[in-house]
Amino acid sequence: MRLIQLIFLVFVFQSAFGQNYIDVSRDIAIADLKKLSKNYAVSNYRLDYVKSIYQNSTDATPLIKTSGTMFRGEKNEYRMEEKGTLMIQNNEHKIVIDSALNLVTIDKADTLFSGLNIEQYASSTSLNAYTFKKKDDKIYLIYSIESTDKSQGITELWIRKKDFFLECIKLKLPTGNYFNDAMDDQTVETPLVVIYYQKPIHLTNSHGLFLLTDWVVSEGNTNTDNFKINPLKIGFSLHDLRYKKTN
Repeated sequence: MRLIQLIFLVFVFQSAFGQNYIDVSRDIAIADLKKLSKNYAVSNYRLDYVKSIYQNSTDATPLIKTSGTMFRGEKNEYRMEEKGTLMIQNNEHKIVIDSALNLVTIDKADTLFSGLNIEQYASSTSLNAYTFKKKDDKIYLIYSIESTDKSQGITELWIRKKDFFLECIKLKLPTGNYFNDAMDDQTVETPLVVIYYQKPIHLTNSHGLFLLTDWVVSEGNTNTDNFKINPLKIGFSLHDLRYKKTN
């Protein structure tokens, strides 16, 4: 009788969570990832998320848990708000504000929507460096993506089948000494980062979200490419990461 019950429980488990991962070709994976990426390639939306960081992937309680919001505008316009950090990007420049260090850094704009980074798998020219596994159940399509040399950890993408939006990303980092508390601390960890996403919310007017002038202003001529901290941001310093030729 117990054997029959055990077989029944296994059947229920498999029905609920699907079969194990299976290897899939890059063509199949890319087709799904492009479909997912297309949902986030539209303009003017807000995306809320909750991020948990575990010191080890087997831990039950996260070391850090925080919530944040991403905004996407037109073309490369992008904004991310998370506790202690604000990132704003227009189509020419990107600034990152670290409130703990009172530091603003400025760099050229990224061409990828770095909030999700799905494009790195959907359009990368170095796809031979990755292997793809897939699991299909009633609710989710789950991809496990790993570098062939196993040096970059494992990325899991949980995709809702009903609308092909992202439920969560799980980043299993390779083993290393990430949380050394002292100079002689040689302990190693296997950190796990889990990010749960809400469905994007369309914005009717988002232009003001991507202005940099609250933090940096042009020096002298308004058309110059040289910036300084907005005088109202007392105590903050500016660090320019853009490459500049020297004479």
